Amino acid sequence: MNVIPQSAEPRGTLRSLTTMMVRDLLQRRLKEVIKGHAAHRCKADIDFLEEEYPAYPTTINDEILHEHVERLASSYLVRRMSQRLTRNEDLGSVHSPHSPHFFLDEDVLPLGVALHTALAEIYLNDQWESVDKKYLRIESQGAL
Repeated sequence: MNVIPQSAEPRGTLRSLTTMMVRDLLQRRLKEVIKGHAAHRCKADIDFLEEEYPAYPTTINDEILHEHVERLASSYLVRRMSQRLTRNEDLGSVHSPHSPHFFLDEDVLPLGVALHTALAEIYLNDQWESVDKKYLRIESQGAL
């Protein structure tokens, strides 16, 4: 016996690594595909729920901060990656983190922890020096 459901409600997320224009193109194309399937005696209601889930602009990393992190990472003997992407074929990482085939090399986790700890330590030291120069040393000079 072949059982076909009366209705289906697929859900998902729509992301793009570029401008909102590309996101709009993806939405238009997705609507075309869904309506094309609905032409076979089906009904399709499409709602991207943009009021509940507004689109966010693409994240673009700060170039100076990226260079700082890259310099620090090189001091931890991290091999330089040729591209800033979510996947790197040079390292055998071809599946997205949402794929069931994604493989995380857990051996690098301690290195990631060390890198993030060093970044936090450097940041906090820089902030302390800034506060020290701005407030504490000025007060001590006035007390002399």
